[in-house]
Amino acid sequence: MIIKNGTVSNFIFDGTNNDGWCENISNIKKIELVGKEEVQQYFKQFKKSRAILIDFGNCNVKYIYVGLFSKKQIQKIINLLTNK
Repeated sequence: MIIKNGTVSNFIFDGTNNDGWCENISNIKKIELVGKEEVQQYFKQFKKSRAILIDFGNCNVKYIYVGLFSKKQIQKIINLLTNK
C-alpha cells in the first residue's frame, strides 16, 4: 500500500480482485474500519477478518486488508486518509 502525492494505491493481494488500484485521496467520502461482513457486500470472496473500507463516491468502494498491520499502523493509515 502506498500513500503518496495525494493518492492511495493498494497492491496488497488478499485472495480477491481488490489489488492494483490507485485513487485520489481528495475523492474520499467515507472511511472506516470494518469486519468481513461489510466488505462482503461489495466483494463476496473476501474471507479475512477486517479491512479499511473507503468510499470514493459514485459506487466506487475500495478496501485495504489490514491483517498485515498493527493497530497503531491501522490508525495511522486512517488518519493519513482522513486528513486530506
